[in-house]
Amino acid sequence: MNSFIKIAAATAVLALISGSAFAQSVDGNTSTANSSVNTVVIQGIALSNTQGLNFGSLVKPNAGSGLVTVDTSDGLTVASPVLSASGGATVKSAAFHVIGDAGRTFAITTPASTTITDGTTTLTVALNEPTGAGTLTSGVANFKVGGSFTLAAAATAGTYTGSFVETVVYN
Repeated sequence: MNSFIKIAAATAVLALISGSAFAQSVDGNTSTANSSVNTVVIQGIALSNTQGLNFGSLVKPNAGSGLVTVDTSDGLTVASPVLSASGGATVKSAAFHVIGDAGRTFAITTPASTTITDGTTTLTVALNEPTGAGTLTSGVANFKVGGSFTLAAAATAGTYTGSFVETVVYN
């Protein structure tokens, strides 16, 4: 009788274990199991331009050409024979503001170059890419983009404009 009780108890335990792991119908044709469902919803990343890239006012050379550069600390370097004109627009690097999920990292993509034109002459501006990545400390980050171009005597005098598209994406 003791053996019978032990076997019955073991069978009952196995039935409970298998019943909780595999819910099976009485006829054995169907079986069901539960699954958990989870997700994490994060703040979308957003980029805004807070300041455009501005090389200020420049005096074109009568002959030859010179490299004009704006760095990410808003510094202007002008190579002779090009001159910087006083009283012109303030020299500034392009500035960007990123908002998103706090603590996340993101990649920055800057095009290698863009063009500016006065409608007659087109100049190619090489853009300097920032670090290539950033972190949304407290959900915000800022970065700057500078650039350079060669100003030659053949350029026409006038106001040159253009644009470029900056991209950020979560890593």
